[in-house]
Amino acid sequence: MEDDVRVIQWSTYSENAIEPLTMALVVIACVLTLLLPRRTAILPMIAVAVLIPYPQRIVIGGIGFDMMRLVLICALARVLARSEIGGLHLIRLDKLFLTWATVMFIVPVLTGIDGLAQQLGFALDNIVEYLLIRCFLTDDKSFKPMVRTFVLLSIVVCAGMLVEQRIEKNLFYVLGSHMDVTVREGEIRASAAFDHPILAGTFGAMMFPLTWVLCRGDRRDKTLWITGMMTSVLIVVMSKSSGPLYAFAAGLLAMGLWPFRQHIGRLRNAMWVTLILLQLVMAAPIWALFFRIPDSLGLVSGSTSYHRFELIDLAVRHLGEWWLAGISIDEVARWAWGINDITNQFLFIGFSCGLLGIILFIFVLVRGFSMVGRCVHQTFENAGNQLVAINAWAIGSLLFVHVMSFMSVSYSSGFWFFLNLSIALIPACCVSTETVGAPNVPIADPAPAIVDVI
Repeated sequence: MEDDVRVIQWSTYSENAIEPLTMALVVIACVLTLLLPRRTAILPMIAVAVLIPYPQRIVIGGIGFDMMRLVLICALARVLARSEIGGLHLIRLDKLFLTWATVMFIVPVLTGIDGLAQQLGFALDNIVEYLLIRCFLTDDKSFKPMVRTFVLLSIVVCAGMLVEQRIEKNLFYVLGSHMDVTVREGEIRASAAFDHPILAGTFGAMMFPLTWVLCRGDRRDKTLWITGMMTSVLIVVMSKSSGPLYAFAAGLLAMGLWPFRQHIGRLRNAMWVTLILLQLVMAAPIWALFFRIPDSLGLVSGSTSYHRFELIDLAVRHLGEWWLAGISIDEVARWAWGINDITNQFLFIGFSCGLLGIILFIFVLVRGFSMVGRCVHQTFENAGNQLVAINAWAIGSLLFVHVMSFMSVSYSSGFWFFLNLSIALIPACCVSTETVGAPNVPIADPAPAIVDVI
């Protein structure tokens, strides 16, 4: 009934909101983006993505320019002025990603789900951002400076969340975040500079596999590696959210499978067989596990796992309403009370542009995993540097963390950066090193093969 439907009113971010300290930091980031060497030009972008709250923005012509978008404009100006985009070679993964992003841009405009101004912002956040990241990350030599920066920033985030738990105030309010903390069933869910505790926890879960890049480095890198793992665990715990907890577990599982990397195909096939058997024997659909497992474990109080199950279940029941070209959030809200809280990345994409968007997005993920698997296997087959394989495995594990987090949250615009970066890391690592033992040989784009997916 109409009275039973709660329509959540999300912030529209249609007004200027900028703190002086935030503006100062963003100006510094813009200047550094213009002046730093190519391999480190991405570091200011990472700092802004981690530390600057997304609601900080300047609205021009109906388009909200958050702080990351301002840095992106400077990065674009740099790339064009230095002709750095000229050496960018787009491989099949890049083309798949850009095709998906283009569909995500066009369909909502044609169907009227979203306005042109909002979709231009999406294009800047994804198409332009992805291409810029690919320009800066030309090879795997950019990895360690990037990961070191992530670890140092995670220390700041972790410290802020510890204080947030202690004094019940979010210190990142000085940069424009909300001062009040999120409390559920008496427990504080720290969020730092991120929009929501789940996104903060997801950032923590991402850190664990990412820091593995430093495990074979010198003493300083090993110290940062251990520090990054510690901050990863603390950030996930302080977010008090089940989604990041299971994403962290997924990353831990992926890293733990490193000794069994030669048998990943068999393990994957066994997983698919298990899921099919569960679907056949369970009274409820397989996606009910998203509710039953967290509910039975009870690791996080106030978990919204039932909402995640219900969202998938209702989306399947109402498939005919959105499969072709998506559906507006207002229409989704009529399915059930509060269901327009889209806590699923795949469904967020489907509601934006239909099943085609989901299929293309899955193709991107499959292609990424396939390239990682090939890079790991070929490195060992050619007796190449194991560090290359370790980097590739860490990136694959990072992508697996994203896939698991997609089941519990949809990424807001400011968080797209971390997904775009994770996908762009794959060509930087795998394409530049795929012919280990044969330097100076042009690298061919590997043929797609689901059997190589890890």
